[in-house]
Amino acid sequence: MRLFAFLKVALLFFLVTGVSHAEEKSERVVSLGISATEIVFALGSGDKVVAVDQSSLFLPIVKKPYGEDKITALNYYRTLSAEGVLSCNPTLIIGSDGIGPPAAVDQLKQSGVEMVLLPKIKSLEEITGKISQLAETLDQQESGKQLIEQIDVHLKETQKIVSQAQADKKSPPRVIFLMNHGTGAFRAGGTGTAADTIIKAAGGVNVVESFQGYKELSAESALQANPDILLVPDRGLQQLGGLEAFKNLPGLSASAAVQNDRVKVIDMAKTLTLGLNTPEAVKELALYFYQE
Repeated sequence: MRLFAFLKVALLFFLVTGVSHAEEKSERVVSLGISATEIVFALGSGDKVVAVDQSSLFLPIVKKPYGEDKITALNYYRTLSAEGVLSCNPTLIIGSDGIGPPAAVDQLKQSGVEMVLLPKIKSLEEITGKISQLAETLDQQESGKQLIEQIDVHLKETQKIVSQAQADKKSPPRVIFLMNHGTGAFRAGGTGTAADTIIKAAGGVNVVESFQGYKELSAESALQANPDILLVPDRGLQQLGGLEAFKNLPGLSASAAVQNDRVKVIDMAKTLTLGLNTPEAVKELALYFYQE
């Protein structure tokens, strides 16, 4: 009788744990937006990801160790197709701020699939909130705690660099972020942009505060503003023929930033996403701003 009771308990345990493991293996995550995807993988849940958007493919970890061929590549997260997302049979959809279009997002919300949308953030300190939200959703609280601790270290080190510069009476550098968008003209990052956030977080002054968002700015206008430092994203430089070709553009070549060799190429995936790697990138930027 006791043996029979033992076998019943053992069988029940096997069935429960078996179902639990099956559910865990069947979890299918679709991650939309590079800032969301990098957190999902950093938390240790990359093996549950079955599809990502085009921006997420810039992350090396998406291609290794899981392999790009094992992950479906969907449209860019701002131009999604609800049908494309749902065709991946997700059990969880995670979206960065700004996913769209609105009609596609509404369809996904009405599909019945669990959906987590990350909020828009305006400061580096708010990145930890995104980590906490996803760590809770993915049951990766311990990993989330470790990531937040790492970010706090970078934020404190950046503040130390900026505070020391202020104590040494160093003037904050005047900075412009210029992004080429393939038309021969440039777009500068005004207030309310990720570019503006990283410039100020690194202790600089954004010279173009007369407008909000990213707006077209001629090389001549950039010269008139005469910044101490020019920030240029890595993507787009190749279209111009590289960094030296950029420096030799009419108007820019006579600027103080070019004359003093203070043109900094930044990694868009690390800086302008306001994501997991941004605090470290901003710390490096602060060191560049205040280098001797």
